[in-house]
Amino acid sequence: MDSPILHNIAGFIFIFSAVLLTAGIIRPMIVLWWTNHKTRVKVLTVYGSLALITGIIYFATINPEGDGRKDVATPNSATQQDGVQGGDANQ
Repeated sequence: MDSPILHNIAGFIFIFSAVLLTAGIIRPMIVLWWTNHKTRVKVLTVYGSLALITGIIYFATINPEGDGRKDVATPNSATQQDGVQGGDANQ
């Protein structure tokens, strides 16, 4: 999928939710200010699921040609030893 805007937004939300997840594991009341039930399980549910979903979106929208992660195979000439075509390498 070729969508750099979606990729950047998902990356930002992924990092932001990972930071809030870490802070919420330490002090749940910091990140769950809107609810009366502030537990670490709720932090894992809210921010863990957000991090998981945005992480999947982020890695699904990677453009291998655009960010230097192009899969380059070894040329045929580099895999052959001393110009010998096929066969055992110990010949």
